[in-house]
Amino acid sequence: MYHLNNQIAVVTGVSHAQGIGAAICRKLAESGADIFFTYWQAESEWLKDFQQEIKMKGVQCACSEIDLSKDTASIRLFDHVTEVLGFPSILINNAAHSKRDGYKKLDAQLLDDHYAVNMRGTLLLSVEFARRFEQSELKKGRIINIISGQGQGPMVEELAYGATKGAISAFTLSLSAEVAPLGITVNAVNPAQQIPGGCQRS
Repeated sequence: MYHLNNQIAVVTGVSHAQGIGAAICRKLAESGADIFFTYWQAESEWLKDFQQEIKMKGVQCACSEIDLSKDTASIRLFDHVTEVLGFPSILINNAAHSKRDGYKKLDAQLLDDHYAVNMRGTLLLSVEFARRFEQSELKKGRIINIISGQGQGPMVEELAYGATKGAISAFTLSLSAEVAPLGITVNAVNPAQQIPGGCQRS
């Protein structure tokens, strides 16, 4: 039950109680992992209660508000988590930006907003994790990228979201081959395949 004891997990996009990010944190904590999660514009009272909930499972828990669309977000995140908990062996790229668009609404700004979080943020977090992991004493690492149903059929009025999530699938495949010699596995997971009725996005 506690097979993740002494491991540290970073989970992005944990901004409300019913989100996928919060569910991931709970499950990892129940397996013994210490948790560091990021959020964006979440209610302070909920954050306090959620941290306490995670700590009640017998693990450490810290968090930080980070705008993952910023160029330096990946560096600041790993600097912070290493300072307060230590360097993580698990990275869950769960944060996502999603605004309904469709061909009538899609413009450069909407596309850039999706790209900044869904693609660039995920890519930079993943490679920063791998670079630092290579310099650490850890032997096994995990990167899990949360995707959506973009490969299973049309996502009407979700053009930017579907396109950027689709890019994550391609990135995952290539990165997994690059970092396998380091002891890092890289996988993409579509929670909608496991959750009846689909999923909420953070």
